[in-house]
Amino acid sequence: IKRTYNGYRDLSGIIMVIAGKFEIKKLKSQINEYFAGIAPLRPPPAKPKTKIIEPTPLRPNIKATHKNWLIKDLNESFAMYGLLAPAKFNYDYLYFDFIRYYLLDERISKLDEVFNKINKLNIHISYEFTNYHDANALIIKLSCKNRSNLEKAKYYLVKKLQSLKNGKSSVSSGDLRVVKTLMELDFLKQMTSLEKRSLFLAEQYYVFGNLEAEDKRLSRIRKIKALDIYRISRKYLKKSNRVNVNVYPKCPE
Repeated sequence: IKRTYNGYRDLSGIIMVIAGKFEIKKLKSQINEYFAGIAPLRPPPAKPKTKIIEPTPLRPNIKATHKNWLIKDLNESFAMYGLLAPAKFNYDYLYFDFIRYYLLDERISKLDEVFNKINKLNIHISYEFTNYHDANALIIKLSCKNRSNLEKAKYYLVKKLQSLKNGKSSVSSGDLRVVKTLMELDFLKQMTSLEKRSLFLAEQYYVFGNLEAEDKRLSRIRKIKALDIYRISRKYLKKSNRVNVNVYPKCPE
């Protein structure tokens, strides 16, 4: 641990983002007070390295992983789906996040529309990204006390993923506009937090050397096209990129 710590305790590996009201000369003096004494272990890089992070591809001959678990005293059945997703700093992440909005965001969710508004299945939907820097997955959880309704929801989910991948269910121009607007509004809202904005800028500068990250992100959101979503769907929504675990109540013996 000590050897690893000393290997990274180096000014060339530090990016400092300071937000707030301050006097620049006094601030520099305070920074030097605490950091100037750290001897550099290696010469600082001329500019931040650009890292292109690709998800670990699955072999095309691998079938989707499917498991059924039975658990005692379970209140309701649920199904978990793990979808291979682009890493957080991958170029494709923004487009995949569009799919996440389109399918799952409660303000527009197409899955909620199919499950609950059209078919009255009473399905609870939750989701999250794992958001590891070198790999990522979108985890979708469907839960319902009525197992028959859950099985129907699973069928509709798989059908929707397949139709997006095959281009049979293209995103309409209206949905495209709505999702892009939501993505832009959420990003701008996030940037009103000094802490979140500082973290975003630090990450973008460290990975891409980009100090204009906010404008670039907004520009990319506004330029998203239906063809981009089709390309990403074909790449990531394949059956071989999917893990499904079904958890059901175990019947008393």
